[in-house]
Amino acid sequence: MKTSAFVSAIAFMTAAFGLCDRVVWADGMRCGKRLVSDGDSMYLVQARCGQPDDATHWVEYRAVRVRVGNIWVDRTVEVKYERWTYDFGTDRLIRYALFEDGRLVRVETGPYGEKDS
Repeated sequence: MKTSAFVSAIAFMTAAFGLCDRVVWADGMRCGKRLVSDGDSMYLVQARCGQPDDATHWVEYRAVRVRVGNIWVDRTVEVKYERWTYDFGTDRLIRYALFEDGRLVRVETGPYGEKDS
């Protein structure tokens, strides 16, 4: 099976089984003619995509092992998260941009938007 036929078959099965309503990961997000991708700063994403329609902030604590001299020590570090929601209109899918300590770590795709285009 050729690659394009395979991709088409997967897309058809996804739509047929109602999987389009689930959130899926993407490598980046297109905002008009500009693209943002993993590793971009919050400033750059806002400059290219504008203000998000919604933003959620939270803090999690993560255990890490660091080397101090010749020994390894367990430490707990604070990690700041933000999840920005972009609703580009009813003809496009909602995008969720997840930031970890100010850097874009993933973009998730949700259902079609609610705002009038």
